[in-house]
Amino acid sequence: MSARNSAGSGAAAPADQVGAVIDQLEQILQSQLSGYGRMRTCLNEKREAIAQADMAEIERICREQQRIAQTVTELEKHRLALIGRLTEAMKPQASEPLSISDVAEQADDERKARLLRVRDDLLALVHTVQRESSVVRQAAESLSRHMTGLIQTVQNTLSQAGVYGQRGRVQDGAVSRHAIDVKS
Repeated sequence: MSARNSAGSGAAAPADQVGAVIDQLEQILQSQLSGYGRMRTCLNEKREAIAQADMAEIERICREQQRIAQTVTELEKHRLALIGRLTEAMKPQASEPLSISDVAEQADDERKARLLRVRDDLLALVHTVQRESSVVRQAAESLSRHMTGLIQTVQNTLSQAGVYGQRGRVQDGAVSRHAIDVKS
């Protein structure tokens, strides 16, 4: 029995209550869409920072990405809770939560169209962010390998230099320990 025609039957929540929860679900999806949009902006900024080897900017962007990811995770928890409430109201005997498509089918035409549109936009953006994130991760790994190679080259050059021993004389083949500040 759909939520639209169950008012007064006791089988499901009244349509206006279900409609309000569907509106909340749409708002959460819109917020997730916004969060993933900000994540995509961060990925573009991070790609540029990697190209410039700007470590301070990369660190700043990583912190921002962590904040966004935490927000999106909290939104996802709320989304799942709302889906649970909607499943209980629309199909109490369901063995698993309803999908957004299932919820949309029970909504009026206007809500249905909005809900499906935001769901489709969110899915497309999530896939785009996943793809772009993979590219940026590869670029970061490449930068890391390059920086490691530079450090190894400098270390090899320095370790081949003559080192003064305890008696004040240059010793061939002595090990030299050096530290290089690559952030400055």
